Amino acid sequence: MTTPMKIAVIMEYFKVHGGAEMCAYSLIEALNKKGIIPDVYGKVNFINEEKTMKKEIKEIFNKNLLFNFHISIGDRINNSLIKAYIYDYLFAFKFFLLSLFGKKYDFIYDFTAHKIPFYTNNGNYLSYPHFLFENTFKIKKSSILKYLIKNILFMILIKKQKYNFYNNKVKVILNSKYTADCVKKYFKKSVDFIYPPVNIKRFKNNNEIKKDQVISLGRFTEYKRQMEQIEIARHFPEVKFYLCGSITNQYYFEKLKKEATKTKNVIICPAIRQDLLTKLMSESLIFLHSMHGEHFGIAIAEAIAAGCIPVVHDSGGPREIVPFEELRYKTKEEAINIIEKLLRKTELCKNYRKKLQSHIEQFDEKVFQKKMLEIANL
Repeated sequence: MTTPMKIAVIMEYFKVHGGAEMCAYSLIEALNKKGIIPDVYGKVNFINEEKTMKKEIKEIFNKNLLFNFHISIGDRINNSLIKAYIYDYLFAFKFFLLSLFGKKYDFIYDFTAHKIPFYTNNGNYLSYPHFLFENTFKIKKSSILKYLIKNILFMILIKKQKYNFYNNKVKVILNSKYTADCVKKYFKKSVDFIYPPVNIKRFKNNNEIKKDQVISLGRFTEYKRQMEQIEIARHFPEVKFYLCGSITNQYYFEKLKKEATKTKNVIICPAIRQDLLTKLMSESLIFLHSMHGEHFGIAIAEAIAAGCIPVVHDSGGPREIVPFEELRYKTKEEAINIIEKLLRKTELCKNYRKKLQSHIEQFDEKVFQKKMLEIANL
C-alpha cells in the first residue's frame, strides 16, 4: 500500500473566511479525497481560537475537513505594534515554520498573499498569491506620512516580490488574468493563473421570482467601499440594501453603522449565518460589488449562481466574471443608472441570469481542485 504524500498548506487568518481561506479549505477537501491529511499553518487572532476551526468551517462552508492545524509562533507575541507592522508585514511566522518543518513535506501549498517564500522545499512549493492589485504598486505620499513603518516595509516587499517570479524553485500561479497581467506589466514576467474555487452547487438557484432588493458581501474594510454602497442606497428608498460580511476593520465598521442609521433601507449584517446569507442571495435581484481593482471576486460568482444580477466596478478580476460591459460601472452615478434599469426590466434580468450562470461554470470548485492536485502530481 502506497504511503500518502506529506503535504503542508499555509493559509492566512482563521476567522476571516475570505477568498484566500476558501482556496485553502477547498484544496484540503481535495487532499482528503486522496487520503491525505495535511498539516496546516496559519495565524489566529487569539490563542485557542483554532479549537473551533473545523466546526466553523463545517457550519460556513459545509465541509468536513481533516487536517492538523499548527498555530503560528508569531501569534504568541503580545505587543500589538510588533504584530501589526513587523510580524504581519515581514511574515516571520512562515520563516520559522518552514525552516523548522519544511524539509519533511513532499509538497507545500502557500495561500498567503504577496509574501516571499523563505523556504522553497527543493522546488516542491506552490505560491498562490491573491493580493496583487495595480494600486499595490502605487503608494500615496499621504499614506507614507500616516503609516510610515507599514509602507516602508511594504515597499521593500514589493521590490523583493520579483524573487517569486524569477526563482526556479517556486511555482507561482495567480488567481485571474487580471493579476497575471499586473505581474506582466510590473515585473515583465508571464505567469499562469488558476481561477479560485466557486462552490456553485451550494449557491445554485434558478428561482426567477426575486425581490427588489440589493445585497453585497465582503469584509468590512475601506477598500470594499461599503460607504459608497450606502450612498447608492439613498437613491432607492423603497429598495432594501443588505451589506453582509466579516469585520476586519472595527473603526471603519463603527463609522459604517453610524452612517447606515441615517438610511432606513440599509441593513448591516456582520458575521451573517450561512443559511441566512444563502436565503438573502436567492431572494435578491441585484448583487453590488464596489471594490476597485478586485483581484477576482468569488462572492460575485456565488451571487450569480444564486440568481443575482451583478453590478460591479469596471476594473480588476470582476471583468472576467461579468462579461457584460453594461453591468459594470466606473462612477457611482453609473451604478445608480444600472440598478434603476435592472429594477424596471424583468425580462432583461432573466436573459442576463441565464447567460451569466452558464459563464461561471468555468469557475466551479472542481476545476480548481483538479488543477491544484495536478501541480503536485497527485
